[in-house]
Amino acid sequence: MPYIGLDGFKAVNDTNGHAAGDAVLVAVGDRLRAAVLSGRSRWSWPPDGATAAR
Repeated sequence: MPYIGLDGFKAVNDTNGHAAGDAVLVAVGDRLRAAVLSGRSRWSWPPDGATAAR
């Protein structure tokens, strides 16, 4: 399972509440799933983690 950092996520969660944070996570998951299933994504595994590009 790759680690994905979401810059600024803590501020969204702290400022707007956990429901908003959950909505952001669902939206990110939906976008990642769509990109991977469409075959338009490229993954690489650098020493410090995974990166994806469209």
